[in-house]
Parts: sequence; structure tokens; C-alpha cells
Amino acid sequence: MKKLVLSLVIVACVAASAAEFKHPGWNCKDVTLLQEQLTLAPTEYNKLSIAILIDFAQNGTPETIESAFARINVVTSANDPTCSQASKLDFAKQWARSTRPKMDSASIKQFCIDNPSSYDLYIGLWDGYEDFWSFQVVSDCLLKNGYSANYVIQAIDYLNRQAIALGKSDEEVLDLLKKLNRTFSANLIKDKEVWGPIVAQIRTMMETYK
Repeated sequence: MKKLVLSLVIVACVAASAAEFKHPGWNCKDVTLLQEQLTLAPTEYNKLSIAILIDFAQNGTPETIESAFARINVVTSANDPTCSQASKLDFAKQWARSTRPKMDSASIKQFCIDNPSSYDLYIGLWDGYEDFWSFQVVSDCLLKNGYSANYVIQAIDYLNRQAIALGKSDEEVLDLLKKLNRTFSANLIKDKEVWGPIVAQIRTMMETYK
């Protein structure tokens, strides 16, 4: 009997694991799979992202990031009237990045310039612009929005490399580092173990620019 109970527990655990939500990716057009994941989505944000993909799969893929955003605005408003403008912009940018090279980087960049949001940090970091815009957008995002520590450390490393590549003056970089120091030193109260190394790196970099 004990073996039977144990076997049933194992089967139940496997079934539960198999039924866990997994985002199918922004290129997914399998409506059946999308509808299955919609029922498993643990957060409203996840549900909305799947609802957007279902709309794109059923009604055609948008041709531009602007048209995608217009469709996203309709879908999210119908499913959750409280969905923020920032979330809608983030959905559009995540989708657009997944469609490249069809959706060229220049149009994504221009959309970000015209419609800033916290997701621009990831575009600036990962999309290979490596120009004055990417330096500025990563800087601004770090100062204005909250990100997990692993993204913050990537962003600070990026800014250090790009400051050199772009020929930024010591005065400009030091001013930015001072602002970052004030911003992230406040996080030491929340979790010194996590944020301590990041603040230490910022302060070490500050010394090199004095």
C-alpha cells in the first residue's frame, strides 16, 4: 500500500510539473498551445502576453511595431482595462525584438525614442546599438526604474565600456556614477549581500574617474 501511495504521489507531481506555465515565445502561432498556456498563466501580465499572441495568430501578424502597439492596446484594454501604458509599450517592444530581421533595429530604436519605457534598458544593452543613444537610455533607465541586481551589474559594466568607446569625458562619467551611487546605495538597506558588491563596484569606478 505504501508503494502504491508513493507511486500516486510521484505521478501527481509529474502531472503538476507538466501543467506548469511556460511562455511559448513571441513568435508562437500555435493557437491551441497558446490557449492551453493562457489557462495556466500565473499572473495578469502573463495572461495578457498570451492573449496578444492569440490575437496575432488568429488575425494576422502586424507589419510594423506601431501597428503591433495599436493591436496590443486593443487586446489589453479588452482583457484588462487597468493595464498600464508602460506595460503595453513593453509588450510591443518584446514582440518587435522577436521578429527581427523582419522588424529592423532602426524602427525599434525610433519607437523607443518616441515611446520610452523601462524595457528600453534591455534594448540598449542587448541590441548592439553601442551609440550615444544606447548609453543615454541605459543611464536614464537605471536612474528612473527598478531592476534586479543581475541586470544592474550588466548595465554598469556596459556603461563603463561604452564611456571609453564613445570618448565620454571624466566629468560626465563621474557625475553619472555619483547619481548611480546615490540610487543604489539606498538598496543596501533592503539587501546588503545582494547590492553591496554593486555599490562597491560603482564606488571603485568613481575613484578611477577622479
